[in-house]
Amino acid sequence: MEATPPRLPHGVRDHLPVEAARRAELRRTLGRVLDRAGFREVETPLYELDELFARGVIAAGPLAALSMGAPPAVRFTDPRPAGHTGDVVSLRVDFTPQIARLWATRLADHDGPHRLRYEGSIVRLGEALAGTPSELYQVGVELIAEKAPDGDSELLGLLDRALRAVGLRRFLLDLGHAGFVRRALAPVLVALADPRPLLEALRHADARAVARAVSSIADRRARALVSALPSLRGDAKVLVEAARLCSGDRVAKAALTELEKIVDALPSAAEVTLDLGEVRGLGYYTGTRFSAYASGVGRAIAVGGRYDELLARFGRPAPAAGFAIELDALDLLSAKKGRSTRAQKNG
Repeated sequence: MEATPPRLPHGVRDHLPVEAARRAELRRTLGRVLDRAGFREVETPLYELDELFARGVIAAGPLAALSMGAPPAVRFTDPRPAGHTGDVVSLRVDFTPQIARLWATRLADHDGPHRLRYEGSIVRLGEALAGTPSELYQVGVELIAEKAPDGDSELLGLLDRALRAVGLRRFLLDLGHAGFVRRALAPVLVALADPRPLLEALRHADARAVARAVSSIADRRARALVSALPSLRGDAKVLVEAARLCSGDRVAKAALTELEKIVDALPSAAEVTLDLGEVRGLGYYTGTRFSAYASGVGRAIAVGGRYDELLARFGRPAPAAGFAIELDALDLLSAKKGRSTRAQKNG
């Protein structure tokens, strides 16, 4: 009987020598840039207690509705000697909760600021359903105990240098501020019996559905601000419009002022789009949030932002921000660039 060739599980892939060499060069280049910026490498386990990752994404109080829920992880019971109950553990779905654990335990004697970098695979089962591999390789940084806006500007400048070092000459930065959106949504979430239709409408930037979802809100100013969120996208002019809509709200206006300072500090060649109505990740981010995109890849090549509340969930509060570069997306761009170069030579 002829043996059936073995196959890979859905969502993972091999990397043959040429591709593996290209990816290794990308990692080395990114590592050099991060090292020069003072970010020291740490290594964390491939799997941890499942509770650790859940703690990193689930918010509390009125903003709990903004959380993503339990991560779509590969979970299993850690085997223990007879008579002991095994812990539920999961493969790594995100590096940041692991860095938060280090901050609260192994780095507890050092106040910071800490500039840490990491690289390795994460596994998210839900990603494969969206056409993205389940296993993703990330190169990222965390800046702990450095406040906004200086910390945010440092990270965005570092991201710009890192992407240009690997050959990207043009990419788009999509910027927003979770603090502004959280402030806009807070009174509305409390008033709605079920906030899910509103959040879903905001995720799809469906202005009509948003207006319907908040039509019962008695607070006219809150209703107008939330209804406008899908349209607050574009250049710096949206900051002016957002400030008009939240006139009198010092917290919301402070978030807009902070974002304006960060935009002003960006490299002059940066291409920027502001999106003040983005709600993804609001159970996690508290300040600036950003994504980088490049032509030829249908998903973000880097994501990041400020998460000043997250470290408190691990018992040691501190301001923090970070970003993760998706090596798989960068490699796709590198492969396309290589094919284009070869075609031009052959032509």
